[in-house]
Amino acid sequence: MGATQTRLLPLALLAVLLTGCGTLPTSTSAPPPVAFAVGTPATLTSAATASTFGRFVATAGSHTISLSALTSNYGWSLFSSPSYVADGLILRCDAHSDASDESCPVSLLIPGHTYYLRIDEESGVAGSFTVTIT
Repeated sequence: MGATQTRLLPLALLAVLLTGCGTLPTSTSAPPPVAFAVGTPATLTSAATASTFGRFVATAGSHTISLSALTSNYGWSLFSSPSYVADGLILRCDAHSDASDESCPVSLLIPGHTYYLRIDEESGVAGSFTVTIT
């Protein structure tokens, strides 16, 4: 093998390897959140052990967030920002380890402010649920 061929072989191999690697994610943020309206139930589905992301605008200083019609074990977390990180966590509601409804009151909210929900399926079973914010 000549000197030119020796240098090109590693480059050709690298090109073949990189082509099969796919693309790297450009962001680690959550997918766009579903918009929930206060007082309007929304029924959603989720994959097993998946998180569903949502948002709503507070219309009062306190609301009750409920998950009902559960086909699996779900819990929810409320955040003050769309980054869904611990320092923005306001409340976690997961009182049951089965498909029982989850409902928790939240107070000290700022009317007009957008809040962010992460709803987690926790049993490893795809299912559905209804979110109601009152």
